[in-house]
Amino acid sequence: HTTQHTQHNTHNTTHTTQHTTQHTHNMTTPGTDVEDLDVDLKKHRGGRAGKTKDDGGSAWHVLAVLFTVLFNGLAGIRLAYWWHLDPSLMLPVCEGWAATPWLLGITSGILMIFWSYRVTIRASPGRVPPRWEPLLHTPNVDPRFDPLRPNGRLEYCDLCENWKPMRTHHCSRCGHCVPRMDHHCPWTRNCVGFENQKYFLVFILWCCWSLLLTFSIAALDLYTALSVRHETTALAFQDAEVYLSLVVVIYSGALLFGPVGAIGAVQLFGVLGNVTRLELQEFLRMAGEFETWPYGVDWLDNAIQVMGSNALVWLLPLPPKNRTTNGFQYPFAPAYLRTLTETRTGVAHVLDEQQV
Repeated sequence: HTTQHTQHNTHNTTHTTQHTTQHTHNMTTPGTDVEDLDVDLKKHRGGRAGKTKDDGGSAWHVLAVLFTVLFNGLAGIRLAYWWHLDPSLMLPVCEGWAATPWLLGITSGILMIFWSYRVTIRASPGRVPPRWEPLLHTPNVDPRFDPLRPNGRLEYCDLCENWKPMRTHHCSRCGHCVPRMDHHCPWTRNCVGFENQKYFLVFILWCCWSLLLTFSIAALDLYTALSVRHETTALAFQDAEVYLSLVVVIYSGALLFGPVGAIGAVQLFGVLGNVTRLELQEFLRMAGEFETWPYGVDWLDNAIQVMGSNALVWLLPLPPKNRTTNGFQYPFAPAYLRTLTETRTGVAHVLDEQQV
């Protein structure tokens, strides 16, 4: 009897300990404490791009980018170096020391392209932290309001089992929701989102800069070869340099005024207008419902949301600092907010001051 009583007490003690441990675990589950939410946020926002279910690209995409950059850059350097060795190959206004800025411009462009490309393919586009909940960020506006959703409400992602903040889309290739998702790029094997769009834009801009310099050098060299250095076109094409200039003009020109230039223009327009490629499609679909773009504050504030507040490092692939949004909730344009408040769009989206 004494032995059974002792076992019974031991069992009760163990049960009490387990219950206490379980109760303590429930009270300290991540997401119930501000510090835990902070840790979750830091864990899911930055860092390297993790392995994905289907990155939408391959090593061949990366090799193609590197080959294009090297060919374009080395060809431009070679042409500029010819000018440096023999200034008579240049136009009269470009003779002498003028070859040096071309060399420095192309060389620095190549270095910046490789740096920004490396950062772009390694940076995470951003993630939504677990158990994310919308908070009141605009006075008198329901924090669950999303102007781009069909029903005007934030949506729940069944795949991630989490709420999708405004401007967030689920990428089937990356396998998770991406805040402010612009598009999935196979050439960087990654999504372009809130955390890495600056790096992608910097990479594209430096590509455009390098292509512009190389195209200009090759075009000038081709022009001088055909009109200044040689009496006839037949004599001009006896020089290997002329063939190189012709190939470079066609190659760099096709990229500059084709896909690379188009991507750069779209990205620059998107950053200054505070709109993503996916949102452009959504805006065109819902064009009749908007008198003004909900997130278009002004071009400077729009740029700060992506590039950071320090304009001196906008063209460097460095982390943006002091942005005016956290990537999950965004300020509305004053004109759109006035329209929303005046029409009140139903009490479902605009709260009374008493409720706030």
